[in-house]
Order: sequence, then structure tokens, then C-alpha cells
Amino acid sequence: MDKTRQRGALWSLIFVKYRVIRSRIMRWTGHVARLGKCTGAYRVLVEKSEAKRPLGRPRHKWNYNIKMDHQAVGSRHKLD
Repeated sequence: MDKTRQRGALWSLIFVKYRVIRSRIMRWTGHVARLGKCTGAYRVLVEKSEAKRPLGRPRHKWNYNIKMDHQAVGSRHKLD
């Protein structure tokens, strides 16, 4: 029974850390979105890359993960 409690405590700690990291990423994207179109960080957040894609299964884009996080918390801000 003791190991079960330890696992539960570990998973709850992991979940809390995950939520903290995600909230900080979302806060940072909000700051970048308000910077304006002339900054490099904004262009990295919004623009699409013109580079050739590698072979294989496409990876999740960072921007897609941000959009999913905003939907998960019910944010009213819309990212294009």
C-alpha cells in the first residue's frame, strides 16, 4: 500500500509541474504576441517555415501545441 501512495504522490507532483510549465509557456506566448510583427520572436511564433520537410511522420509543431493548450484552459484569445 505504501508504494501505491508514493506513486500517486509522484504522479500528482508530475501533473503540477506540467501545469506550471504549460502556464509559463502560455504566458510567454502572450508577451510575444503583444510585441508586434517587427520582432523576430513574433515571426517565429506566427510565420510558417519555407524549409523542406524531412521524411517520415510529421512532428507536432510548437504552434499546434500552444493552440491545444489554449483550448484546454478555455482561453478566449485566438492565435492565428
